[in-house]
Amino acid sequence: YIAIVFPIKAHIFCTKRRVLVVIVCIWLFSGLCSTPTTVFNRVLRLSETPPQDFCIIQFHTNRSQHEVYNRIFKYTECSLFYLGPLMIQVVCYTVIGKRLFVGVEKLHGNTGGISSATRPNGRGPRVVNEAIRARKGVVKMLMASVAIYFLSYSPHQILLFYNTFSTAGFDKTWVFHVFTTILAYINSAANPVLYCVFSDNFRSKFKIIFHRFICCKSFCCRENTTMSRPINLQSYTEYTTLVRKNTQNHNNTSAVAL
Repeated sequence: YIAIVFPIKAHIFCTKRRVLVVIVCIWLFSGLCSTPTTVFNRVLRLSETPPQDFCIIQFHTNRSQHEVYNRIFKYTECSLFYLGPLMIQVVCYTVIGKRLFVGVEKLHGNTGGISSATRPNGRGPRVVNEAIRARKGVVKMLMASVAIYFLSYSPHQILLFYNTFSTAGFDKTWVFHVFTTILAYINSAANPVLYCVFSDNFRSKFKIIFHRFICCKSFCCRENTTMSRPINLQSYTEYTTLVRKNTQNHNNTSAVAL
């Protein structure tokens, strides 16, 4: 956001020290937010036939008190980790998209005035079109990122609001719980896929790293094969090496004497 909206001030804001401080603060805040789960997690047996143990959060032994505390915890969690980040992404990505599309309109306006005479080898319009395509790709990637975030975390939050305001609670099965948890994890796993789909630079760099890894692995395999290959003692020994060296030295000495 800073690099696109405030490109001139980016080198002032995004120093290594400030980035390190922000990263440390994010990890500390994340650890603080996970404290209730760490402290109040309990392994309880909720079923005797057959015996089934579940790891759940228990704020209080009294059921009514637990429901109150659990609802406060869930709504706080929803505000901090769903509504808040979603609104921040929507606002920031809207500003970024607007800034990029304004730049695209300017580039479209300049395309008509660029000709092969103004650019060597006639590459002017092609360079501008590539810049326009790259900016549109960034905007599409941002929109897809917000959409995946919304779809990944919405089932949990919809269920929370439904159970709060509906008279008939939703019977959450274990399959539904596993499904919604997988959706939440998909949000993190989908980011590299988005970068690969929409970013030419990411794809090219990934190909370079992948080829280097494959070449390094094949080189190590060849080296291990060479090291493990037995040496033919009849064709190559230390004795034959010494004889060859002595013979070569003798021939050189004879040539000098002549």
